[in-house]
Amino acid sequence: HEQQHHVEVELTETEQGWRIRIHCGQPEILMTQITFVFGKEGVLSGDSLSSAATGTLFWEKGTSRLTAGNDWIEVDGGAHEHRAKVLSNTSYPTDCQTLIVNLMTPYDKTFDIRLSPGNRHDDKREE
Repeated sequence: HEQQHHVEVELTETEQGWRIRIHCGQPEILMTQITFVFGKEGVLSGDSLSSAATGTLFWEKGTSRLTAGNDWIEVDGGAHEHRAKVLSNTSYPTDCQTLIVNLMTPYDKTFDIRLSPGNRHDDKREE
């Protein structure tokens, strides 16, 4: 059957990067996936990562970090409220690394994204 899924997203720039708040107050139970897709060139690490498929990891909780050379992106806020590897036959890019956050409605989830100092907007200087 067909379900509607009304989601609100709030994006805020912070001193260290970005904050993403994703909210769905829908009372009917609906499985949801939020994915973070990164390039293959970095090394992805975190305490609560488990394999979902080739190049795709469940992000269960805590902090994950993608490191490439001296640069890094760190994200807080994983969750693993259901076990589906994909929803609605979704496919993820094979030449990337994908983190999957599994949520059930209703939810109110915040992700904090921190960038290494050389990649922050406030550190960029015009030449």
